[in-house]
Amino acid sequence: PAPDLAGAWIVDVDELGGVNSVAARVAALQAGGAIEVAYPLVEREMSKKMIPNDPRFGDQWHLRNTGQTSGTVGEDVNITAVWNSTLGTGVVIGIVDDGLDTDHADLSTNYRDSLDWDWCGNDGNPNPGNNDPHGTSVAGVAAGTGNNSIGVSGSAPDADLVGLRLIACGFSDSDEAGALSHNRQTIDIYSNSWGPYDNGAILEGPGPLMLAAMEADAYQGRGGLGNIITFAAGNGLSSNDDSNADGWANNRFTIAVSATTHYGDNSWYSEPGDNILIAAP
Repeated sequence: PAPDLAGAWIVDVDELGGVNSVAARVAALQAGGAIEVAYPLVEREMSKKMIPNDPRFGDQWHLRNTGQTSGTVGEDVNITAVWNSTLGTGVVIGIVDDGLDTDHADLSTNYRDSLDWDWCGNDGNPNPGNNDPHGTSVAGVAAGTGNNSIGVSGSAPDADLVGLRLIACGFSDSDEAGALSHNRQTIDIYSNSWGPYDNGAILEGPGPLMLAAMEADAYQGRGGLGNIITFAAGNGLSSNDDSNADGWANNRFTIAVSATTHYGDNSWYSEPGDNILIAAP
């Protein structure tokens, strides 16, 4: 009898004389009502999952949670399972943030300098100021170069990065629209980890130019395939803020992303909201 499967038996059919004979016998048994279904136990090989050699990869529980931080094994983004078939090659990610360190050892390989822009300096240099590390960190999480024996690995370690420096200074609705429409035929994803202040007292949304840019991204970007626009759901849980009140994250043209812990629970800072499509480490 087969273990753990009631009414099932494992039968050695080597003596039946080949695949055709076995198939004929199975068909006859099914026709006579003796069995319902047969499943061949054929030996097969599996490929090992690609594990990058980046020295800090073992600390990246959000990519591969083995319980290394005393969290729950498997509470991760389940990304390593697909790295054998794709690493994000050819995907272009625009980091709309406070800057991107274009000389960073773990980012420079994936950096596309022909596509970036800085709305604070009005030039093509998206490098951050001394107090603006946020965008560089976001870029590393998304597409830090993997398997290069340096630092960490991004979720898409072979994707291209574009620096769109916007939030390091004051900016207008026109500037926002410019960032979210910049090179929309080439950039696949606009990553936005920013929004209105998370104090629980603000109901705010994008202006008409930004709304028009996001709609155009959806219908016209990438030759009509549409651009993917992600926004952080918000970090104001301690202030009882709600992502529904954030008109950038709560928008039919964007994907709102909230945060979870290494246990798979909602993070201490991550806001709730009916608009949230993805909750991830």
